[in-house]
Amino acid sequence: MAHGVVGVVGPNGAGKTTFARIVAQLIEPDDGTVELCGVSITGPNAFEARRYVGYAPHRPLLRSMRSVAANLQHAARLYGFGAIEAAAEVQRVAASWDMTALLPMRAGALSRGQVQRCVLAMADLGSPPIVVLDEPTVGLDEAGRRALEGAIDRWKDSRIVLVTSHERAWLDSFVDDVLDLGAAPVMGGEG
Repeated sequence: MAHGVVGVVGPNGAGKTTFARIVAQLIEPDDGTVELCGVSITGPNAFEARRYVGYAPHRPLLRSMRSVAANLQHAARLYGFGAIEAAAEVQRVAASWDMTALLPMRAGALSRGQVQRCVLAMADLGSPPIVVLDEPTVGLDEAGRRALEGAIDRWKDSRIVLVTSHERAWLDSFVDDVLDLGAAPVMGGEG
């Protein structure tokens, strides 16, 4: 699959967030290998593979005392952007997610929905070929959901979008394929 949307579903504890974190390279797999765009996420080229993934966690990772702009710029620098490129990329994603007015605000002053939009904008930094959205609808109002759905619709023709969610009906309305972790056999268990 060179592009499209994959829904990742399963009951609580099935491993949806763990799977998302492995793809986003926040944790290493206990076993096996994972390659993104032909590059292993472990070993000497792991940093190169990291640039291929935008990640929006379901528990936001923002520094509350910093401005939204500073949080986005910090994330852009972690993706390898220089200072000037990071500032331009922050402006691009802020405009794309309709949050330019939020840039000077302290992240700790944002509503839950505004925080989620900021996290989704972070996942869009650098227009990565793979976007991982872990429970992306948490905290979003209807306008935020429409913005999310619009982004997924734009991305699906040129990126791989992995979306974990408990909302199977919502996922079924736009995914190309479903990875059901509840249907996977339990490793090391019986039957």
